[in-house]
Amino acid sequence: MLYFNSLLAFGQIPPAYLDPGTGSLIIQVLIGALVGGLVVAKIFWARTKIFFTNLFSSGSKHGKDKD
Repeated sequence: MLYFNSLLAFGQIPPAYLDPGTGSLIIQVLIGALVGGLVVAKIFWARTKIFFTNLFSSGSKHGKDKD
């Protein structure tokens, strides 16, 4: 019976140990992803704003009206 119980225990996943450094690393990765996403959103918004500003503005800003 001891052999049968050890086979059943072998199929189970052992509990994992997470030290405090692992928790700190996870928090740093989450904060970095959040800040990186905000930077990407800011750059995307600025480029989108410039695109529509240039699309609907007069041609004088681009040097088209210069003689």
